[in-house]
Amino acid sequence: MTQVSEKNSAAGFTPYQLASLMLAVVILINVVIIDFKLSQPYLGLTLSTDNGTLILASDATSTNSALTAGIRIMAISANGERIALQASDLIEEPDLFPTYEEYNAFMRKQSDIYQLLNSSRITLETETGQVTLEPRKGALQDISALFWIQLFVADISLLAGMSAWQFRRHDLVVKQYALMGVFLAVTIWPAAIYSTRELAMDGMVFHLLSRINHLGTFVVMAALITLIWLHPKALTKSTPVRFFYALMLTLWLLDVLQWFPDQDTGVRLTALLALSGCLLLLFLQWRKSRSNLVDRRSIQWFSLMLVLGCAVFTVVIFIPPLLGAGPLLSQGLAFVAFLTFYFSLAIGVVYYRLFDLDRWWFNIWLWLIVGAIVTVLDIVLIYGLHLSSVVSLWLALAIAGWLYFPLRQWLLQRFLRPNQQDLNNCLPQVVRGIATADSEEDLTHSCRQCLSALFRPLQQQMEERPSSRIEILDQGLQMAIPIHANTQTLQLAYPGQGQRLFRHEDRVLADNIVQLYEQARLAIQAREAGEQEERERIKQDIHDSLSGRLLAIMHQQNEPNSAALARQAWRELRDTLAAMEGKNAPLVHVLSQWHSDIQRQCEQDDTMLDWDITNPVRDEAPEIGGLQRLHLGQIVREVTTNALRHGKAHHIRVHFDMADNHLQLKITSQGQATDPQQWQPGRGLLHVQSRAQKLDAAIGWQTQSDNRLVFTLNMPLQAALS
Repeated sequence: MTQVSEKNSAAGFTPYQLASLMLAVVILINVVIIDFKLSQPYLGLTLSTDNGTLILASDATSTNSALTAGIRIMAISANGERIALQASDLIEEPDLFPTYEEYNAFMRKQSDIYQLLNSSRITLETETGQVTLEPRKGALQDISALFWIQLFVADISLLAGMSAWQFRRHDLVVKQYALMGVFLAVTIWPAAIYSTRELAMDGMVFHLLSRINHLGTFVVMAALITLIWLHPKALTKSTPVRFFYALMLTLWLLDVLQWFPDQDTGVRLTALLALSGCLLLLFLQWRKSRSNLVDRRSIQWFSLMLVLGCAVFTVVIFIPPLLGAGPLLSQGLAFVAFLTFYFSLAIGVVYYRLFDLDRWWFNIWLWLIVGAIVTVLDIVLIYGLHLSSVVSLWLALAIAGWLYFPLRQWLLQRFLRPNQQDLNNCLPQVVRGIATADSEEDLTHSCRQCLSALFRPLQQQMEERPSSRIEILDQGLQMAIPIHANTQTLQLAYPGQGQRLFRHEDRVLADNIVQLYEQARLAIQAREAGEQEERERIKQDIHDSLSGRLLAIMHQQNEPNSAALARQAWRELRDTLAAMEGKNAPLVHVLSQWHSDIQRQCEQDDTMLDWDITNPVRDEAPEIGGLQRLHLGQIVREVTTNALRHGKAHHIRVHFDMADNHLQLKITSQGQATDPQQWQPGRGLLHVQSRAQKLDAAIGWQTQSDNRLVFTLNMPLQAALS
């Protein structure tokens, strides 16, 4: 995974310094535009159109009571010159004229009206009479909200494009995105000036701004086509970047020279063809990335940006005039659709690491927005509510602190840190898994479950390969996490059920979880080492104190009964020591030792013994652990001893079998059998029940005909295996 360095920017500047410089440039451009806007002559009128004529949309700001909302304005005159006014004089975008002749006539009329507006006094002819007004220089309150909206969209587009570029200046894909941002601003800034004019502006300036607007539009189309051609993978080895830009600049020049048949062909049809080409390229990219989830995610986001941005603007602004109708929405408001382009990219960068900008791009934006919000709030409070600068500053800070920052934090938690809630749900599982783990295998299983619940991968597998650090692979598709003392690696793929990619924060989070389990593993190792040391000490004490005495008794020739008892005690002692060691032993060998003990015991009581071991037990040859060997052996001895002492058995049959991964024991004694339901639980019976419970075994007694008593035991083999 490529990490983006904070120093990967213009020489000598950090990203934050460059961001500050860009913000300063944008502010300077905005100041120049606003100053030019305020230098225009204003009448203090809010004009609209109705049935081909101009009307007042609201009462005039002048004291003349004749100018009321809804009154029609027919003409304007000054210095002996009169110009009839019509609805087309207030057209928002001169591109809407079908022909260049109409466009040129409009520009000439704008110049004529502008000359009259520069007079000291002008006369408006209304449907009720004439009204004399004195034009004045503009003030901030004269500028419409639509102007500020367009200015905001232009600033955002430029800052977004340049913010991405400063981290990857040599990346051709990011350059296209940066050019889109810059020239989208070049498109919107001129439109913001002339589309929100009160009535007219100088025709030459208007024409120049319109040509600049078209230049930005054509370059944006070239950058968008090139961007889709290149990202996520170039469609061909050689990318015709220069061709796309040369083609669009040529088309722009033809439009400037007015060599197209009409404006429908030069502007609107060209934009529609460019958009169609973008959709075609997206389809080709989609087909090319059939087997690559990362590329498909990128294409999905680009499709979203294109449809919600460029396509929406084109549909509502360019298509209706081709059909002989007006735009479906004000162009100034339609520019807001381009914001979806940049907001979608912000989400794409955070979730899918588009352009591999990682988190730096978004952090820069957060920093810029924080300062911009406080500044804008301060300006609004000063000029909108006419508050003093000190009061407005305090109010702006209060609003930002009490409303904006909590909202921002909520958005971060909700959208940009989706793992937080999952982590909160996972922590109890971590604590429970660590507290109840009896072995390192238990910890490994619990750690795997926790990581799976946290990241919700579509695929996961455990690999027996050592690894020293967590890695994000395949551009975020997979994450390899070493666990179990770095001897095993958990491979997670497609996090969030395939809805996102792994990112840097996931790696940090996974590392913290693994470290918790690693500390628990070390604690278990220390505990087991202490337990083993204590076992060795007790075992040695038992061996030194008892084994020698038992061996001495076993070799006494004059006390055969004592020797037999000593021999049985020696067997039990050996089972106890084996249980403490925790070693496994073949079940067949253990049964052979038990057979010898039980046989000797039966011979002393003149009792016949049948010892039966089925083929499944012999063939599968399972092993039995030390503790299980101790418990099962004690059960066999206790049951046979009770049959001899209390049941006066003259025939005992011991049968071992295996079925369905269970070890089955059946001891049948024939003698003086009594109903088990009438038994009074004694030490021996409780002894057998306790050991069976430790083996997770099911036991039972029942009487049969001929005074036969049957004891059964059914034990899962996994319980018998250590």
